[in-house]
Amino acid sequence: PTPRPRHHIELYDMDGLANSVPLLLSPVLSGTVTPSSILSPPHVMSPPPSAENVAQLFDLAPRAVELGDLRVQKEGRAQLVVTNLAAETVSFTILEEAQAVVWRRGPTPDDAAMPTSPTSQNLVVKVSPSSGELKPREKRTIKISCTPQVVGKLQQTFIVRNPATGCQDVSFSVRVNALKPEYVRFPDIAKSPAPVLNMGTCCVDSLRPYARTVPLNIENVFDEPVAISVQSNLPNQVFVFQDKRFTRPAAADAGVGGSDIVMKPGTTSVVYICLQPAMDAASIARGECRNLIGGIRVKVYDAASRAPLDELVLKFTALVGRSLLDVTPHSIDLGNARKLVRSPPARSLTTGPASPAR
Repeated sequence: PTPRPRHHIELYDMDGLANSVPLLLSPVLSGTVTPSSILSPPHVMSPPPSAENVAQLFDLAPRAVELGDLRVQKEGRAQLVVTNLAAETVSFTILEEAQAVVWRRGPTPDDAAMPTSPTSQNLVVKVSPSSGELKPREKRTIKISCTPQVVGKLQQTFIVRNPATGCQDVSFSVRVNALKPEYVRFPDIAKSPAPVLNMGTCCVDSLRPYARTVPLNIENVFDEPVAISVQSNLPNQVFVFQDKRFTRPAAADAGVGGSDIVMKPGTTSVVYICLQPAMDAASIARGECRNLIGGIRVKVYDAASRAPLDELVLKFTALVGRSLLDVTPHSIDLGNARKLVRSPPARSLTTGPASPAR
């Protein structure tokens, strides 16, 4: 046998010789001993009881919280109801799914470097209350606020857990279809996926600089000041101004005197769309008409940094042709009527025989 070192002592765990482990002690001072090394089997924690073997404590309604379409950086709100199904008072806590995994296995140094999951960074969800106690059969309303950070279909899953056992988990999800932020809108134009500005009939007249001018209201619906530039994609036929005298273009790069328009939150600015359609002399002489289709491009910038935020194109249509007739005056004021009477039958204004149709 291997000789034992001097003053060597062996101690055994007396819970059972079959599982006994020697503990080696060596002296460091005369008459005293201290542990020099302890050899013990790794400590293995017992796994928590399976959820299949434990009765469900909580009921949730609904299990899927649908918030539908929601603009990025805009808050949506909903709620769900948690019910205690047990015959005794129990505690509950609500955790994001990634946090629930950390809670079960215990925190590690890696968790400090990643406090939130990629899902929670894209979709910020707050629940209130996030913990509490429920009496037997008690129901509790949980308020949910959701703010998407990116565009797309987003979903985040949460766990309702009894912290005493950690195994009666019930999950619910929050879903949202995040749309890009809305910065400006056109209040005078019917809201639709493809809004159109109908400019009507535009008569070409050499005595007027523009065949038609139409005002266009633009409203800032964002929470911060923005700057906009408004131009046409037909720069030689359609011009956009920010004043009634048509001297200041509505974009900084649109010519002399042009500048972007700075808008505070909730304010509305008016720009003027002026048509000067190009038509050849032969078409004008024949009285021909044509449809003019184009777009008004609205670029949105951050008012302070001038960083680009969004770009919209508003489609416009116009019927362009030569003015062949003129009526003077353009309006007749018939005054006020105090008594309404039945009008006599209309009579023909023809004083001679009708001319044959040509």
